[in-house]
Amino acid sequence: MRGSGPEILAAAPGPIAKIILSHAHADHRGAAPELEAPIYCHPDEVDDAQTDWPQSYLDFSLINNERIREGLRRLNQMWDSGPVQIAGTVDEGDEVAGMRVVHVPGHAPGEIALFRAADGLLLAGDAIYTQDAETGQPASARVPHQFANWDTEQARASIRKLITYKPTSVWLGHSTSITGDVEPQLKAAAPSDRADPTPRVGSGPTLAQPSVREHPRTPRRDERRAEWISAERVPPSTARRELNPVDSAVR
Repeated sequence: MRGSGPEILAAAPGPIAKIILSHAHADHRGAAPELEAPIYCHPDEVDDAQTDWPQSYLDFSLINNERIREGLRRLNQMWDSGPVQIAGTVDEGDEVAGMRVVHVPGHAPGEIALFRAADGLLLAGDAIYTQDAETGQPASARVPHQFANWDTEQARASIRKLITYKPTSVWLGHSTSITGDVEPQLKAAAPSDRADPTPRVGSGPTLAQPSVREHPRTPRRDERRAEWISAERVPPSTARRELNPVDSAVR
């Protein structure tokens, strides 16, 4: 979020070479300009990253708790630093600091996660919540609240996609990480008795591509109503910290 850049820089083990946005919501892009490094995101998130908040699909009226509803609206305005300039894009299968990019649309059209096969670490951004958005309290793993989702059913399908990677721990953008017996927790968050929508899987060039790729824009879902910043350097498996890395990057 805006203003947390100095804290992120102080916590980084070295210079930040690239900033990878999990998605372009206000609470995940706010500090990006303060880090003075090129900013990357998924091709389907470029337009939202480079335009004003809020995204057209956000609908705060879907939050029942009035205090939370108004508070989140004001906080997001405070957290955002405005549109960011995207230097390039990352897509399904690309590598970032030894981690594989996984496209997990739903919360946002260009939401991504990062997976490290060596130890099963998954940085899931906002693809999964362990927080009840109606109370602000920690909760069991779940699909992000529909108020902030581009497509809630697609978000559910993306959680099922992440299960296939068999992560051993899942670090999130909000609230507590998922550890222990991970798979049952993710299955409970996204039951398999629902039909998955057609997946949107990218296959563009690698992270080394210096410019933003040309890409077809993923259709918005505005008609329904007429859900992280991660530095390129990721802590090695032998030196994990209790501090959630996605939270530390956002804040």
